[in-house]
Amino acid sequence: MANLRIAELDFDAIKTNLKEYLQSQDQFTDYDFEGSSLSILLDILAYNTHYNAYLANMVVNEMFLDSAVKRSSAVSIAKHLGYTPTSVRGSTAVVDVTVTSPTGSPTSLTLDRYTSFSTTIDGTAYNFLTLDPVTTTPVDDVYTFNDVTVKEGTLLQYSYTVVTPGPDEKYEIPNSDVAISTLYVTVQASTSDTTTTVYTRTTDITGLSNTSAVYYIEENAAGNYQIYFGDGVLGQKLSAGNIVKIQYLVSAGAITNVSNLIDQTFGFSGSIGGSSNVAITVASNSSGGADRESITSIKF
Repeated sequence: MANLRIAELDFDAIKTNLKEYLQSQDQFTDYDFEGSSLSILLDILAYNTHYNAYLANMVVNEMFLDSAVKRSSAVSIAKHLGYTPTSVRGSTAVVDVTVTSPTGSPTSLTLDRYTSFSTTIDGTAYNFLTLDPVTTTPVDDVYTFNDVTVKEGTLLQYSYTVVTPGPDEKYEIPNSDVAISTLYVTVQASTSDTTTTVYTRTTDITGLSNTSAVYYIEENAAGNYQIYFGDGVLGQKLSAGNIVKIQYLVSAGAITNVSNLIDQTFGFSGSIGGSSNVAITVASNSSGGADRESITSIKF
């Protein structure tokens, strides 16, 4: 048997190897390989060999974190290590909100979840929202909310009806710039039963039971995040007909960070407790915003 050279991956080298192999056979001694139809057949064989070699090389490379070049491959491998890539993170500011003479002068006043404030950074307007409700009591009919944390982003919501309960049914968040730290996930019993349960993200299964109201999150092959729920052992299992509601912020990332050397201001349009007499003082400029994690960072 002739010695076979199989190390070449280049198209021309593969074709040359095939031609030299055929020329070494007694059956093809008188053939002109450059001008005959055999040259076309050799092209096809070389192309097929080159294609399969490239495919095999890519498949093997994508199986290992060091050599992976596709984000989806790095994310999939990282998942085996229990790692979820970090999303865009909206910057956070701290403000003091003062409300004067709300309607009825209540004994307490609440700043609702997702109360929106606005600011301008480098000529572009951005929204900042509260992620949790805050309650205060008055002093001389003045209601002051001290150290209110507001997060940059645009509020969105998606709803899904549960069809096949269990971890295999995923609920995709169709925005690549979602800030997953802002996810607020609730499950409504059904269209006719509005009983709602808040579910929280978990990263540790050791303390879970079959009644734990938790969800899991991962990045899918399309580059979007998706959540899923327990199987009735590690987390409560949903029921068919449940309605999953996902509220979240889509954030601009690092460009909304503002230096402390700048006097940042926030505006508010609307009313709180029926009063439009709202004053805002900035206690801390917006900071901490970050862009989506890169594949290089994921691999590291």
